[in-house]
Amino acid sequence: FIISACGGKGNKNEETKALNPTDTLDKLLSIKNEAELIERFGAENVVWDTVFLAEGFKSMSTLLYKGTCDQVEIIWKNSKTKEGVKNVTLKAMYDETEEKYIAFSHWKTSYNIMLGTTLKELQDLNGTPFIFLGFGWDYGGFITEFNGGKLSKLPIELHMEYVNNENGITNSDYDMLMGDNEYNSDDAEAQRLNPVVVSISIINK
Repeated sequence: FIISACGGKGNKNEETKALNPTDTLDKLLSIKNEAELIERFGAENVVWDTVFLAEGFKSMSTLLYKGTCDQVEIIWKNSKTKEGVKNVTLKAMYDETEEKYIAFSHWKTSYNIMLGTTLKELQDLNGTPFIFLGFGWDYGGFITEFNGGKLSKLPIELHMEYVNNENGITNSDYDMLMGDNEYNSDDAEAQRLNPVVVSISIINK
């Protein structure tokens, strides 16, 4: 997706979201069904569509604010009746022209985690270093273990990426953190690279 307006001067949908700063992403878990979602956000902002997952898998999902930086994927416990939120996922949009993620959305979470939250900020919130998978593959940048820290009990899955492409993928620290391997957030390379959250998935347990 290519997004042209993700900041302060967005489109009408983005401006509307900016007027509701008390709404948090995790509050969407309380939505009973798609009909309630439409009632709250408007039929023009709710679409039933295909979403693409890792390793070529795909699924049907309700998309809220499709095609904007506020797009949220909602998976239902009962996909036929579209009832009971199973999880909600917010992903940074990818600008193909600039070849980088746009780590911005009006959505917040009650956990003080949002798109653009840095590795260092996550480590501070967690109170201890955490483990993540190396970059450059389908599951690259996903956090696998919070090591018993403060974030361990949250019903949340996070994916990080390096979004400052001034040095491109030739960045030596990025190269040291590549592949299907586990790395620690307090590794020197990770601290210097300081990737940011580009995907937040909140699970209704």
